Amino acid sequence: MSNCLISIKNIYKSFGNRLILNDINLDIYEGDFITISGHSGSGKTTLLNIIDLLDFKFKGDYLFLNKKIKKNELPDLRNKYFGFVFQSFHLLDFLSIRQNILLPFFYDKDDERVDEEYFDTLVKKLNIEDILDEEARKISGGESQRVAFARGLIHKPKILICDEPTGNLDNDNKHEIIKILNNLNNEGITIILVSHDEEMISLGNRHFKLVGGELLDETL
Repeated sequence: MSNCLISIKNIYKSFGNRLILNDINLDIYEGDFITISGHSGSGKTTLLNIIDLLDFKFKGDYLFLNKKIKKNELPDLRNKYFGFVFQSFHLLDFLSIRQNILLPFFYDKDDERVDEEYFDTLVKKLNIEDILDEEARKISGGESQRVAFARGLIHKPKILICDEPTGNLDNDNKHEIIKILNNLNNEGITIILVSHDEEMISLGNRHFKLVGGELLDETL
């Protein structure tokens, strides 16, 4: 059986008097491809923020690699284990594609130098090796999302968090992202993806739906 990376137990999260997450329980295993759906405002992004250690203000237990973690460990764990891809590409317009991909190294002062061989392999895999010197503002939406994937993967994360990664893309580019996600998961990266899109939701080996603050297992 695969290793359990994350285990969240009896999680409650409120904003003011409004209960957003109600007794959430979820185990995430190495190699999982988990999809989470739910209507707007159902708490999907709130749950993601707890899973990826951005939000540590909740009631309940969070175990990472079967251990409870402390607040001062959060930044290091996020940098080491998690990569992120969002609906908005969050590229810096006047930096080159290469500079955008390498931004995580700029912010992590303790990181070692870039693995150039891995960088070259990654950009070829994502078919962006020919635009590395372009400014981000000059490339297409599909290219921008592939660059965002490269930036999310440059640290060699074990877990990739995807929040509506195809929400701003046309159908052709969406299917390119689907191929990328399937290939990454086949290579062993654990993926947690939030989407409204039924085609994206169907990619996962496990599917959950947030309804009324509760997480329902919809896996077939």
